Amino acid sequence: MPRVFVSYAHDSEAHMTRVREFATFLRVQGVDAELDRWDNQDRRDWLAWAIDEMRKADFVLVIASPMFARMGDGSEPSGRHRGIQAEAALLRELLHRDRKTWFRKVLPVVLPGGDLDGIPLFLQPYSASHYFVHDFTPAGAEQLLRTLGGDPEHPSPPLGGVAGEPAPVLSAESAPVKTFELVDALLKVPAVAEDDSRRVLLGLLRPEIRNAIPHHARTRAHVINIARTCRDYEGGLGDLVRALEELEGDSMPVRRVRELVQRAGMSG
Repeated sequence: MPRVFVSYAHDSEAHMTRVREFATFLRVQGVDAELDRWDNQDRRDWLAWAIDEMRKADFVLVIASPMFARMGDGSEPSGRHRGIQAEAALLRELLHRDRKTWFRKVLPVVLPGGDLDGIPLFLQPYSASHYFVHDFTPAGAEQLLRTLGGDPEHPSPPLGGVAGEPAPVLSAESAPVKTFELVDALLKVPAVAEDDSRRVLLGLLRPEIRNAIPHHARTRAHVINIARTCRDYEGGLGDLVRALEELEGDSMPVRRVRELVQRAGMSG
């Protein structure tokens, strides 16, 4: 489960609400998103907290907005909005000190209603990757979710082959399993969607797989963990399909899951 720190400016109450909804959406998807507006009942040294969260995060999501762009590029008086100015300065420092590491980790995100001009210049809004979130659904945030989950839409095909034989041509039928497509299919299986039957399903998996699956209170996040863990074990997705067949038989939702796994050649 990737951990992310959400860095944003307090442009307006509407913007802050949108950011909170976005961070909540990420957590529903199984992303451990950290936000300044959560669990802040105790007195906190905000700069020390931000430094600690950025260091612990797998990714820092910078939410584009007019205020963040101004503060990030130093075009506002130093006495205004000191918090976001400090966060932006910290990001510039981290990028300057170790650009290779932090360029990969700092992701500019444009929420619905935003635009590229809300990304500060030091994050290269027009000459480097950025992530549009069209709405708070897996499809609307697919590009970002794939990046956070290490799940490329078009993985590189394998190199080489047997001498004298033509290189294999990969078709849609041999494409790797796309995590979010598989999760959507799994959630249509009653044995997966229902908590009690999902526990029974897990009991049918190999112990090493079952014990490696992180639990999550939210159904979709838990199913994401199940899919990713099974994918990481040789034959794990095949085991998952066989467990589904044992519980559900040859139902249409199970057929769809089996089709996705077989298409990827990972049925074991």
